[in-house]
Amino acid sequence: MESFSSLTAYLDRITKEFDPGSDTVIRVGHREVYRYRPGYADVESKTPIKGDELYLMWSVSKVVTCAAFMTLVEKGVVRLDDPVAKYIPAFAEARCPDSPPVGDGMTVFNLATMTSGLTYDTDYPELLELKRRIGAPCPTVETAALIARQPLAFEPGTAWRYGLSHDVLAAVCEVAAGERFADYAKRVIFDPLGMKDSTYRPVAEKDKCRIATQYRWDEEKGGLVRTHNSCALVFGPEYDSGGAGLVCSVDDLAVFADALACGGTAENGVSIMKPETVDMWRENRIGTMILKYFDYLAGYGYGLGVRTMTFPEKVDGYAVRGEFGWDGAAGSVVIIDPKNRVSLVSARHLLESPGHTLESLRQYMYEGLVEEGIVSFSN
Repeated sequence: MESFSSLTAYLDRITKEFDPGSDTVIRVGHREVYRYRPGYADVESKTPIKGDELYLMWSVSKVVTCAAFMTLVEKGVVRLDDPVAKYIPAFAEARCPDSPPVGDGMTVFNLATMTSGLTYDTDYPELLELKRRIGAPCPTVETAALIARQPLAFEPGTAWRYGLSHDVLAAVCEVAAGERFADYAKRVIFDPLGMKDSTYRPVAEKDKCRIATQYRWDEEKGGLVRTHNSCALVFGPEYDSGGAGLVCSVDDLAVFADALACGGTAENGVSIMKPETVDMWRENRIGTMILKYFDYLAGYGYGLGVRTMTFPEKVDGYAVRGEFGWDGAAGSVVIIDPKNRVSLVSARHLLESPGHTLESLRQYMYEGLVEEGIVSFSN
């Protein structure tokens, strides 16, 4: 791994400075070329990361959710221009303050591209009441109908805003597929790829001990604070949060990312989607709009639920047009480059981290790949 010495040094440095630990894998065309896991799964007990831990993926969930969604688009079961109200009738009444209902004006495309007007504000009466009901099961579709009561930040299609759009997208998938979203994702993504440690359901009791302890960075204390291993955006045990509910292992996530980097086909020969569908998924749909919201996403546009490298000329360092993925609140990152059949997954377990790692991971990954002669930037 000498060619990836800069990446290793970077991971060592952030582990020393603030990160409890991480597990990073790079694959090229189904072949693992790098794996490094510094630090601890649990800091207090000094339990080292062994590689079989489970991680709360937070918004990395969105990549898997949108993959499941794209399988329905590929089959023609769902159309991008379908009204959301076709699947969840309550959305016909969604509205901006002091505006008429959107009716059929909010589409599935708006959910996928985060242009629906939905935000991450859950402080409105219907969801506040739901969150007060301890133990409420919160089935996905029924809860999505309550999300329709959230005042929209803008008319669908007129702006970009990070929010609960992909949670509602999971509910759309559930209705369209005719089965619970967690079951559909298992049937079309997890089982075909052999992802045995991946779920949108609550983690089985016997596996809870495998979850890497989630920490929060406390700026005032300048250190780590242990938290409960939970995600506040999973509202109940029957709520399959498409935006933040995935729990999985690094091995599973690496298999998933590798399959997409290879045109939708995994090492075991199973195809979860066509290369044309992968290309459709990562096509930039919103111009430069996303760059106004995330300063660390220089060069990226936004496709159907994923960042996509659209303006590599804006990047100071290595960048490949069409590379796509997303990252999560606890620090996990997915990078998928179909042009070079390259993928990187890095799982972490630190909320409110002092810094984003995407740019550095991408830079040092490509640096190592260039040194190995795997990727060339000469053209």
